[in-house]
Amino acid sequence: MIKLKDILLETYAPLVEAPKKDKEVDKKADKKADKKFPARNVKSGKIVYYTSKETRDKAIKDGKSEPVGKKKDTKKTDKSKKPSKKPVDDKPKSKKDQEKAKKAAEKKERKELEKMKKTKVVVREPGKPDKEISIEDILPHPFGNAEDDSHPQSKQAKQKVYEMYKDRYTKEGVKETNKRLENKDKKGDPILSKEEQALYDKQVEEANEYNEANKKEIADNPEMKEDIPTKEDFLREKIKQDYKDKANYFDPDGAEWGNTNNYWNKDDDDDDFFGDFGDDDDDWDMDDGKSVDAYGEKLSSKRGGKEQQQAMELKLRVPVGNLKKIKQDKNHYVTNEDGNKVPVTVFQDPKTKKFHAVDDEGNIYENDTADFRKAKPTGDLGGYPGGQTKTGKKISDKRLGKDDDDDYETTTFADLLSMLSFGASDDIDWSDPLN
Repeated sequence: MIKLKDILLETYAPLVEAPKKDKEVDKKADKKADKKFPARNVKSGKIVYYTSKETRDKAIKDGKSEPVGKKKDTKKTDKSKKPSKKPVDDKPKSKKDQEKAKKAAEKKERKELEKMKKTKVVVREPGKPDKEISIEDILPHPFGNAEDDSHPQSKQAKQKVYEMYKDRYTKEGVKETNKRLENKDKKGDPILSKEEQALYDKQVEEANEYNEANKKEIADNPEMKEDIPTKEDFLREKIKQDYKDKANYFDPDGAEWGNTNNYWNKDDDDDDFFGDFGDDDDDWDMDDGKSVDAYGEKLSSKRGGKEQQQAMELKLRVPVGNLKKIKQDKNHYVTNEDGNKVPVTVFQDPKTKKFHAVDDEGNIYENDTADFRKAKPTGDLGGYPGGQTKTGKKISDKRLGKDDDDDYETTTFADLLSMLSFGASDDIDWSDPLN
């Protein structure tokens, strides 16, 4: 009997217990499966398990979890997302990239130019319907096909060109500002280049010096205090001014007073056959009163030319040829006595490292830097050959009410009638013939 029981157990027990055993094996398998796809929860930092690789990968992609053991690598990645501590320099480095960027820029400029040439200006005259004329039919090369700018609508077309450049550069300036303000340091200030930082420090220094020198007046009138600019305010203003200068280069009114930093300005000597003939840069003008200054000295043909440079060297007692001309910069202008901004040519004395500047009228300036925007005259080149230019004489004559020599040397028809009505008497004061 006992043997029969043992035989039955050995034969049928596995069949009876199998389901229970298989169930336990499945549970263990499930638990192992659960632990097969672990990941670290981003918020809690704890290890969690996913039922499938796809579910885990999706959670990692969505940013809810991160791979186990990859925490350090993730931190490095996060650091790389932080802004650079240096100014963004996206200028092409390699020669190939530079050529590519140059071609792209040229293509853009050609496209803008074609757009301007096709732009129309409206001609409006009393008693006539409005008429539209393309700029290319009004202005000479490169804006059009005209032989010169003598067209009646030339001034209107130039103004239109200026307005289009102004609109373009205003938009580009805003875009550049937004781009630069995204690159900030730990304090939240925009990162400046070395040149910008030097200019900013100078502005802060000048503001502090002004406030310190005028403490008493500021105490009584707080509105006199000069605000210390933030780096953001400084950068916004600088970029705005830079792009404004680009547009102002095409301002038709900017050509007045012979502003050489203006597209429309034409030097009379540029068309003179003898303008730059020979190495001495002579003017080749006859001594007719218009080619000499108030001291009877010869005028120079252009600001910063050899003659004016020699006059400066004589005045400053610097050996002839020693002053080194500095490349024209946007900071090379002064405010003259009429309140107008006029350009200057800047030189540097290699020995003293001082900067010297001269304007068309022959006024000279001195500064420790090449920025002459706030400089005041320290002397003039009156009496020195070539100390004043033709443009400078026009400015000074205009100030004195002498627009042109012929204007005050010519007798008008009305003056002639007055003279005849009194007869040719020697005792008449012709400056006031009625008295």
